[in-house]
Amino acid sequence: MLKQVHRKKFLVVGANSFLAREIISRIKVSHDITTVFHSNKDKLFHELPAVPVSEIELLPDQFDAVVILSAHIPIKGLPVNEHLLNEVNAKLPEKICNRFKSAKIIYASSVAVYGDGGRVLSESSASFNPTAYGASKKRGEVAVGAGAKNSIVRISSMYGPGMSKSTFLPQVIDAALENKKIKLYGDGSRRQNYIHVSDVAEFFIRASESASNGVFLATGEQSYSNHAVANEVKSILKGTEVVFEGEDQSVSFEYDAQETYRRLGYVPKINIHDGISGLIQWQQKMF
Repeated sequence: MLKQVHRKKFLVVGANSFLAREIISRIKVSHDITTVFHSNKDKLFHELPAVPVSEIELLPDQFDAVVILSAHIPIKGLPVNEHLLNEVNAKLPEKICNRFKSAKIIYASSVAVYGDGGRVLSESSASFNPTAYGASKKRGEVAVGAGAKNSIVRISSMYGPGMSKSTFLPQVIDAALENKKIKLYGDGSRRQNYIHVSDVAEFFIRASESASNGVFLATGEQSYSNHAVANEVKSILKGTEVVFEGEDQSVSFEYDAQETYRRLGYVPKINIHDGISGLIQWQQKMF
């Protein structure tokens, strides 16, 4: 006789994102899912019930797990809206925790809570000089961590098909596609940690199933320099030139997520070459 799988009730808040689509696509066959959106609905699964975030407090406290993916992330070069940061990244998680007291809360946080880099960061590392965004996510962590059942998942530079094209990796790819030239600041030695959206989704699913509370790091096994990333793009898009200009005073970021890998029984599977290759294919279709 086949073992019957218990169908959990999931509430996914911030469901109109590429991470939400990845998570939901994996669990929607075996679990019951209600989605919550802010304004845009183009990435929602239209066969699933969807409610606007303004009506979230009307939902019954009957969910096994609530996944909070909503986030306000400031756009580089534009003024920071402190009020919106606090409302979305801190007050909304607090409101959700107060409404759904019987659910396990899984909160999408960010490595921005650590602030300064230049050191190896682990799940227990302290925060130093976080940005306004990092500080707001930390306040959200405090609200979620006060609950009886919780998992806080800190994500590094997540990438994959469907991502916003406002960050370094998709911009490098666009430059290669359009001009066959990638410009890097300084000598390209600054290191950043990249993790594919499919691996992040797996961390979230496992965190939702974990019997223990705590902080998890959704980071890759190693960080890569800007030059190494550019060379990966160059190896796929033949004829691309990598050039250097100016200076780059940004610090590098390195992580040690071995505790997360052990506790959740999972190590990221998508290597940087395959991940970039898939992203290039997606951007070529969008180009």
